[in-house]
Amino acid sequence: MPVLQQIAVFVLEIFWGVMLGFLLDCYQQARKICSFRNRGTSLGDFLFWLLATVLTACFLMLVNWGEVRVYVFLAMVLGVLLYFKFLGCSFILSSWGHRSAGVWERWGRFSASPWRGAQNFSGLCGGKAGFY
Repeated sequence: MPVLQQIAVFVLEIFWGVMLGFLLDCYQQARKICSFRNRGTSLGDFLFWLLATVLTACFLMLVNWGEVRVYVFLAMVLGVLLYFKFLGCSFILSSWGHRSAGVWERWGRFSASPWRGAQNFSGLCGGKAGFY
């Protein structure tokens, strides 16, 4: 592989690391707001990492024909570190705002107890639980 192509692949893998950092940050914020129990957290962690692994494998197949080298891991770790250093949680909270936190909280209650949570989640259609 020519050097310029290797540099382009390295930059793309750093970008993928930033995207994985963003997905991990979104998942961590949702998990904080929803506060599942131990089994729910374990299941959520398993599903998140399964999804991240499948997406990463697809990305690697598209970018460099699935070759896994040391620089691939270094680039992804560098991307995740760059995301959390410069964007991190503040990016998620400022872009979602405090109003959407109520949606995640209601979703957590809804998914934890569907019968009781349906009443809480229905407040999104109007009344005191709306966005504005």
